[in-house]
Amino acid sequence: MSAFSGVKLVVFISDALTAYLTVMKCFMDIQSGVIAILQSNLSISVGGIVAHPDTPILGAIPEMDSMSVVGILASLEEQYGIQVDDDEISADVFATVGTLTHFVESKLI
Repeated sequence: MSAFSGVKLVVFISDALTAYLTVMKCFMDIQSGVIAILQSNLSISVGGIVAHPDTPILGAIPEMDSMSVVGILASLEEQYGIQVDDDEISADVFATVGTLTHFVESKLI
């Protein structure tokens, strides 16, 4: 491998790492926003929901009921400028912080 090829490889890896970190920052920003909306709508204190994609929501948070789902969806629609149709909502969407965050991300694409 020539020195030029090595430089191209380093640049490629650097660009790929930068892109990955940008995506992860975007995910973390959306996740933080989702958690803030959950805490606000469920009257849970800041820090009351662990900021991790595997943190369970549905069935794990006693305050979570059908009326709170409606409020959470309205807040997500307002904050992110998305529209959620009734047929898109399932228990799977609200299973964890990560599944809800991925759902919001999918609506932004």
